[in-house]
Amino acid sequence: MATSHIFFGEQRSGKTLYLAYLANIQAYDPVKLSACYNKIDMLNSMGYNLSKPKHITFTDFDLEIHSYRKAVEMNYWIDGFYLGLPHYVVKNKKLTYRTMFLPPNINIYLDEGNKYFDSRNRDIMPDYRKRWNELLGQWGTELYMVCHRPMLVDSCIRDLSDFREFLKTDLDYDYFGNISKAIIHTRYYPTSKDAMAYIDNGIITENVTEEDIVIDCTRPFLNVPKYYDTHFYDKAFLRFAEDRDFDLIQKKHICNSVEDVQAFNKRFHYTVPQGLYEKGVEDDR
Repeated sequence: MATSHIFFGEQRSGKTLYLAYLANIQAYDPVKLSACYNKIDMLNSMGYNLSKPKHITFTDFDLEIHSYRKAVEMNYWIDGFYLGLPHYVVKNKKLTYRTMFLPPNINIYLDEGNKYFDSRNRDIMPDYRKRWNELLGQWGTELYMVCHRPMLVDSCIRDLSDFREFLKTDLDYDYFGNISKAIIHTRYYPTSKDAMAYIDNGIITENVTEEDIVIDCTRPFLNVPKYYDTHFYDKAFLRFAEDRDFDLIQKKHICNSVEDVQAFNKRFHYTVPQGLYEKGVEDDR
């Protein structure tokens, strides 16, 4: 059984809703939480001094965790760029990078999986990250991630994953305009081979199943749409905006002279601007 799970599909098809739903209902999984605590107890008996997490949900987006007869808890924060086997980088006697040290038997939920494991970036998966993914099961960890384009996930992860394609989500609303029920239509591919047959050639193998996931949001502790921020990453568009205004240009580009044509060609490029490839000031911040 796969220890990493890739969710893909069109935008607004229900991927993040399902990710948040799983992160909420699996937070207190009795089997995994008990295994987590037992492993930590064993390690502490050997001389370590490790804390026990309140639950096993680690996400890269804000999520309130609601469970029957339990106080509301927040997710444990995680950054996918810092996932890997123990790895420390020291420059000029200063620690500049280290992977996160995470408890055993947890679940990791990433809403932006592509950026952490981008197959176009050869340097993004050094050995300590490749081996981490291969050894997930040894540490009892499961990885769930949303990927808008699954082929851009590094093959080291893709080849060891199962896949769920999100087709669409139907929402029912109550009298007050609140979501009362979500029906998520999905297609499940148990292996990478099954998923690639469909993605590459449009072939749906006999192993593939269609599954509808129904979330009754009127039930206590299952009003998942209210528990997470669906626009968590919209702040990324505001970088450097402190002293700027929007680029609002309204102009007809009419050319009545040589100078007008020159100005037109300065504005509208048919070649890639040189600065696109250069290191930006944001790399030093």
